[in-house]
Amino acid sequence: MEASRNLEELRERISSVDEALLKLLAERLELAKAIGKAKRDSGTPHFLPEREQEVLERALKFAPSLPQGLVRDVFRALISHCRAVQERPTFACLGPEGSFSEQALRGLVGDEVEVLHKESVEEVFSSLSRGEIRWGIVPIENSIGGTVLETLDSFLRAAPSVRIRVELSMEVELVLASEAKSLEEIEEVRSHPQALSQSRNWLSKNLPRARRAATNSTSAAAAEVKGNRRLGAICSRLAARTYGLEVLASHVEDNPGNVTRFWLISTEEAPNSRQDKTSILFNVPHRPGTLFRALKPLYEAKLNLTHIQSRPMPGSTFEYIFFVDFEGGISEERVRRALEEMRALCSFLKVLGSYPVAR
Repeated sequence: MEASRNLEELRERISSVDEALLKLLAERLELAKAIGKAKRDSGTPHFLPEREQEVLERALKFAPSLPQGLVRDVFRALISHCRAVQERPTFACLGPEGSFSEQALRGLVGDEVEVLHKESVEEVFSSLSRGEIRWGIVPIENSIGGTVLETLDSFLRAAPSVRIRVELSMEVELVLASEAKSLEEIEEVRSHPQALSQSRNWLSKNLPRARRAATNSTSAAAAEVKGNRRLGAICSRLAARTYGLEVLASHVEDNPGNVTRFWLISTEEAPNSRQDKTSILFNVPHRPGTLFRALKPLYEAKLNLTHIQSRPMPGSTFEYIFFVDFEGGISEERVRRALEEMRALCSFLKVLGSYPVAR
């Protein structure tokens, strides 16, 4: 009897806490509406990803004893809903629905957004360059597959107003999804060739007799297997949920720790905020020592290079474009000075952006 009374008292206390939380949520939404009006009156953009990252990081720092995943999920949803009462921004990403790009986007900005699915990275950039939308997300590097060259090529052709606003990284978890109730029912597995390759050993061990069929994307595979219990798809967890499939196996990738780096890109001017990194593309004359001399200003400014890569320059024979990431931002005098010196030594130099890295 005493235990039952104690349980009831605890439940009443939880109800009181819930009521207090709901009142605070309502107050926060009202404040978000007031901030939205202040932004409209001052001409300030409604969506500021840098500011949202600051709010999230402050919450994580303020509550170190709470599970970080809980704080992150709650505040991401809260920020997304508060943003939606001001404006519901539209983003372009590589499709179709349920893609890893969309999963990365929603992991950054939440679900209260409009998403346009594009057939290629180039289409994402073109939509921004033409002014159809102001925001997009593109993959730039995978820890297994390397740099996404299509993204670099698209940046070369993009309008000067298209800049990187935020960098984020996401673990790429592959799942086996189906309408089947068990692996034994699956006779064929479909997915993008890269995903099939990355899960080859798992498939050989767990579905040795199942046929393998290539699709245009992991999301397309999820859409194709819907309605057929004999088919399975290797796809993202978001794609499985989007198309109403059961996840029969998680982490089917052969190499754990597969991480993809994404850029949130925009044509909107970035505010003064934390700048963790800068990315540039440049070309130098094809003569001995030109690359060394072009990079020397970064060395003299004590700027740490975190990535450097060359690739053939589109439309030119045996000419190369160099892609460099380094720590620091153009708000720093040493960075501006180093880039000015580099520009004088390069045939071409394009700053892709100085931006914070989402944590």
